[in-house]
Amino acid sequence: MSSRNGPVPRARLTARVGTAQVTVTACGFSFDEAQNAARDLLHTMRGLERAVANGPPPALPGDRVLSLADFTPDTDDEDEDGRAACSGVLTRAIGAVSGLPYAVPAEIVLPPLSTDRALVGTAHGTPGAGLAGRAVADVLATDIVVRWWRRPRPVLARLPARPLLPDDTVAALAGQGLEVEAYTWTNLPFTTVLAVVHAGGGAAAGFGAAVGPDPRAALRGAFLKAQTARSASGGAPGETGIAPWPTARVLAAWCSGPAHLELLHGHVRDGGAGLGEGASDWVEQAYRRFGHEPLIASWTAPDGGTVVRALCPGAAIYAPVPAARPACPV
Repeated sequence: MSSRNGPVPRARLTARVGTAQVTVTACGFSFDEAQNAARDLLHTMRGLERAVANGPPPALPGDRVLSLADFTPDTDDEDEDGRAACSGVLTRAIGAVSGLPYAVPAEIVLPPLSTDRALVGTAHGTPGAGLAGRAVADVLATDIVVRWWRRPRPVLARLPARPLLPDDTVAALAGQGLEVEAYTWTNLPFTTVLAVVHAGGGAAAGFGAAVGPDPRAALRGAFLKAQTARSASGGAPGETGIAPWPTARVLAAWCSGPAHLELLHGHVRDGGAGLGEGASDWVEQAYRRFGHEPLIASWTAPDGGTVVRALCPGAAIYAPVPAARPACPV
């Protein structure tokens, strides 16, 4: 089902994933873009469901072994919530740079489908069509926001959003009484944008994070994720319309409230936005950021396409955000 309601085209599809009837929502700057995004999300979910049901491909003798500690190096050993119990099952993933096989805990490769991290760093499509880069880019964007949310610092700058969005989108937003805020990090070597779409005062705000080769691309990616969060939830915080799948961090987006905006506003630095380089090789950027090559696990989806998950040892997505502040919106 597609809709012209709202500031951007929206596609909503309902289908069976495993034993559950699932409805997913996606937005785009065209109806085709929204429809394709919704289909990709459904195929991704079906591919992951199949991988869980069939069991991940086992690691082989000689594969380089990584432990849970390699993925959460900053988590205290005493933090029981920070490192999930390891079943001892190892599955195979391939180094995105070296092409070498790794043995990785199954809990990292295929987290429970009910958790926030189930869809982070995943992509669906045709092999060789930039799937690994798309998946790694999602991990990068999510890691940057989660890491900042743990230790907020005044390294954010406001990015003028409306000049970088299509004119018809800007007009539709104004007609709906919606506001768009965008923030970028001043201390990163590549452009990262956190976009917020809300109805004024931060009520029922949708958040989305994305990296991109330039501010326009990063903002548009983040904006679509934020608008998807609002559209999927109907404006209700914490809901995404993807039950029984995670109610947060779906497509690196979440619907939340004024407390999140207040935290952002309190850490904006004066001066222009630091937009970083025109980077587009996200595998290389992740290697530099985390000090380890990204790993790629892949499966065949029921539609015959490929589902990949990017794994980045050291990324902040594998450990929880402290509960003392508003929950991280991505």
